Amino acid sequence: MLAARVNTIAFTDDGKGMAVGGDGKDMFAKAVLTESGTKQGDLFGPSNSVHSIDIKKKPYRLIMSGEN
Repeated sequence: MLAARVNTIAFTDDGKGMAVGGDGKDMFAKAVLTESGTKQGDLFGPSNSVHSIDIKKKPYRLIMSGEN
């Protein structure tokens, strides 16, 4: 999923989607569908390792924290 270690995983309230964050070479977080493993998108913003991700209920909102 990521080029290196995964630090955190968060699931949507219906369990159909998840966000993954961790260490990487160029991407530090991604969103995927749990049933098929299809990538929903890359989560841009963090420029270093992501340590925590949380997804709130619909309308979905996601927050990430990590190193600066």
